[in-house]
Amino acid sequence: MLSFLGFMFIFSVLVGLIIFQYSLMVISTISGDVKPFFRFLYWIPILPYIILIFILFYLLFVRIFTTTNKFFELNFGWIFINGRKREQWVNYLREKYQD
Repeated sequence: MLSFLGFMFIFSVLVGLIIFQYSLMVISTISGDVKPFFRFLYWIPILPYIILIFILFYLLFVRIFTTTNKFFELNFGWIFINGRKREQWVNYLREKYQD
């Protein structure tokens, strides 16, 4: 089955090709009319790839955050728990991580 990242890659490639074709049509019709907008049109074909890179960085950040959060909860979380609530903390960790 196709993963989310694989789907996003294929989707971004297809959207990039569609936008590239559209930008070629627009560039061919207004090439001499509007110079600053003409320069911006060169960036349109790579916009889906830029969006994909931002999505990948977001997913990487979420993965690093969850891994770091798990490490600190399992190894250092007990320091901040009151002595009478240690059993509740252990039960919380068992329910959350089941390791």
